[in-house]
Amino acid sequence: MVRRLHLFEEATRSVGSGNLDVQIAIAGTDEISYLAKEFNQMPQNLKEARRQLAIQQQALMASSKMSALGEMAGGIAHEINTPLAIILMRTEQLEDLASSNNFHAESVKRITDVIVKTTNRISRIIKGLKSFSRDGSQDPLEVANLKEIIDETLLLCLERHKNNSIEVSFTE
Repeated sequence: MVRRLHLFEEATRSVGSGNLDVQIAIAGTDEISYLAKEFNQMPQNLKEARRQLAIQQQALMASSKMSALGEMAGGIAHEINTPLAIILMRTEQLEDLASSNNFHAESVKRITDVIVKTTNRISRIIKGLKSFSRDGSQDPLEVANLKEIIDETLLLCLERHKNNSIEVSFTE
């Protein structure tokens, strides 16, 4: 009887230190054997509870991301609409130049440079948004440039910062 209780003591310490693969040998049909059977089920129940907790934490994280994404949607829409308005305005300027016979290569170059720069800005916003909204939990770890990550994140929040008179700056 003392030997069997000693097995319980060792198994309890092992489970307490995180080893959930502990099993006590069941020999017989007495109360100690019944207790061993119930004890053996406890680590399995704990493993299942941990698995369920991990699933719930992932769901909560995804929900939190989507909530943040929803909050940023208005700012992002403005961040994209502003450059689109610039592109439209510059395109109209090109149309005016084309129809006025006052077509200077230098003027066209300045206008197209603004269009390209503005299109790249929209592209960066969309790239950052796609990167933020996707589930990367299964992606392999990789070396990343922290400044680029911060710049992409700030680009998504830029309009909100402006609306709240928040100025963000970095020194290298």
